[in-house]
Amino acid sequence: MKVMPEELQRLARFVHDKCGIVLDSSKAYLVESRLLPLLREKNLTSFGDLYNQVVRNPAMANRIIDAISTNETSFFRDQRPFELLKFKIFPDVLDAISRAGQEANQ
Repeated sequence: MKVMPEELQRLARFVHDKCGIVLDSSKAYLVESRLLPLLREKNLTSFGDLYNQVVRNPAMANRIIDAISTNETSFFRDQRPFELLKFKIFPDVLDAISRAGQEANQ
């Protein structure tokens, strides 16, 4: 089931207002994949129906936020940026410092 642009806008505004997560049109796949199980569970036929349901039943807001949000708590879950810092950026900075005749306090 595909989320229609107007449904995505309403859900994105709702999610942003509740928890600050920004969902633009490029995140339609995320909304579809994460909210479809909730639609099926509630026997809803569209993402617009889901939005209408949460408006009528604010207790359902947490279910939507839980489904949309990434529930990974590890600060270092994405290793690539830290590896780039450790093995490329920091060595380049230290090299530039030493070429300039400065001492790097490591």
